[in-house]
Amino acid sequence: MTRRTAVPITLLTGFLGAGKTTWLSRALQDDTAGRVAVLVNEFGAVGIDHLLVGTIAPDTVLLDSGCICCQIRGELKDAILNLMTQAQNGEVPQFDRIVIETTGLADPSQILSTLTFDPVLHNQVVLQDVVTVADALNGASLHAKQPEWVAQVAAASTILLSKTDLVPEDRLLGLQLRLGLINPTAQLLDARQCPSFADIASDGVNGPALTRSRAPSHSDGTGAQTLSLSFDVPLDWTGFVVWLSALIHRHGTNLLRVKCLLNSPDGIVLIDGVGHTLHHPRHLDSAMPSDQNSHLVFIGRNLDMALLRASFEAFLNVKTS
Repeated sequence: MTRRTAVPITLLTGFLGAGKTTWLSRALQDDTAGRVAVLVNEFGAVGIDHLLVGTIAPDTVLLDSGCICCQIRGELKDAILNLMTQAQNGEVPQFDRIVIETTGLADPSQILSTLTFDPVLHNQVVLQDVVTVADALNGASLHAKQPEWVAQVAAASTILLSKTDLVPEDRLLGLQLRLGLINPTAQLLDARQCPSFADIASDGVNGPALTRSRAPSHSDGTGAQTLSLSFDVPLDWTGFVVWLSALIHRHGTNLLRVKCLLNSPDGIVLIDGVGHTLHHPRHLDSAMPSDQNSHLVFIGRNLDMALLRASFEAFLNVKTS
């Protein structure tokens, strides 16, 4: 049997009523969608009735776009492997992408941990994007104090703002600023202007977002804190790995997101993680900002960011800005 290339996964998350299903339905009908398999917790929570063609396998339905939608029964890992086996056996159509739509109260970190560390899934799938749909109408007032909302925003590589036509410009700007404080590394897009998967495609680097001008340390009012560090000397890679491992071991439950673009002796390296889950380092060819500095962003709760900066500088013997 020919071994297939690892299937890219898009994790679609967002708080209750944010509009993630509305966006997903549009994206599935777009001409550029390609062959997509969607994994959901229950069909009843997903607005696909008008797209439904028929049942093609247990817990699996065919949509009029040619995509398939599968209901997760039990563990996510088993659902993914079962879906891939069905495709290989011709029981369901072949697919080129998997979209996992979470429940509105899901903390993405557990799903990301499964996708990253499971030894069987590791060679079968690859996480491509974490897309969080943020409700512009209710995000600032109703959701900001919910820890799940903050975790969803912090985990995102792309944030899609929904219902932007229902709020005045000044209120929308305020939410955009708040989202930028929680997750300064994510690309922030208007869901109405991004009707397809191609519109939200991200290489996971987002270099400019790492280097935009901002206060180096702050709290945004939701309980989330952000620390941004930059330095212009080559990185002691071994020392950094030891320091970061100690940080995650000690504060993993309070560490929402880590994103680093590093100038190491072996080239440019991207480090990306959520909670205890740290993805494998990626060596990049041309993503380094023009200043050649290393840039690090830490998002967490109940952390002493001044102490974190001091420990980083002392352990790595560097001065940060």
